[in-house]
Amino acid sequence: MTMPRVPRSDPAAAAAPRAAAPHTVARPDAPAEAVAETRAAAPTRKHRLNTACTFVIAPGASGANFCYELTECLRRLGHATEVEKWHGAYSKDIKRNADRLESFAKEAAAASGPGCRVLLVGDGYGGRVVAHLLARWAAGEPPPANVFADAALLVGYQLYGAAPPRNSGDDRLALLQALPASTRLLFVSGEKDEFLDRTKGGTAWRDVGAARGVAALRAAAADLPCAAHATVVGIENTGQQPLRAGRKRTEPAKALVLRALAPFVDALAGVVDDLRGAKRLRADPDDALARA
Repeated sequence: MTMPRVPRSDPAAAAAPRAAAPHTVARPDAPAEAVAETRAAAPTRKHRLNTACTFVIAPGASGANFCYELTECLRRLGHATEVEKWHGAYSKDIKRNADRLESFAKEAAAASGPGCRVLLVGDGYGGRVVAHLLARWAAGEPPPANVFADAALLVGYQLYGAAPPRNSGDDRLALLQALPASTRLLFVSGEKDEFLDRTKGGTAWRDVGAARGVAALRAAAADLPCAAHATVVGIENTGQQPLRAGRKRTEPAKALVLRALAPFVDALAGVVDDLRGAKRLRADPDDALARA
């Protein structure tokens, strides 16, 4: 009985390089491959503003370059720039820091060209500086030209410090309560932010049954003079830096922020997009948390 002949492989053909397989991008929920390989980034969803806007970021206590995820997010809608350095990061420094922020906003407005408006963005400690500056403008101090003087985006607003406020200047809620009823605010905070808790651990000073997380921020916003114009967006599974939540959760968090911010800015400029307005987040406690 003769065995069937098996054709020999050509050594030259075996040594030849294989044609590259068609490139595919896995879905975010697909299991990771055993062998890591370089892949092109998935296309970023584009958002559109109907009015040109420059975002001036008042950074947290760590200073500039520590809110790069926020900066990258805002640059999908317009130009974004940060105040480089604070005089200090304590309550006593807020007034001088507000002077610096005002000067920076004025320069940004002048450099942005005609037709472009400037929106202040507070990140962490910077939110307190922004609130102080808005209150000064509301009290009669003239704001720089082409700057939204009655609106702000506040990311990770530090509502409760590590200890009870020692005086009115140290009260983070009082800064918001000083804003007039016409002020328009967009809050973005993480559900696990310790600055919205302080009911447990070594820095506990609030009652254990008090509202915590985004619920505490919504309760505080509901009592502000500008409650009718305040929107609170909560991001689940994130802390004090809601846009720095790991690779899988950061992009959904950014998408939610942009979905709320685009109509917010257009409304400030008096531009109405009927299609987008139908999808706009509601400014009430029923706003759903991001499933990030």
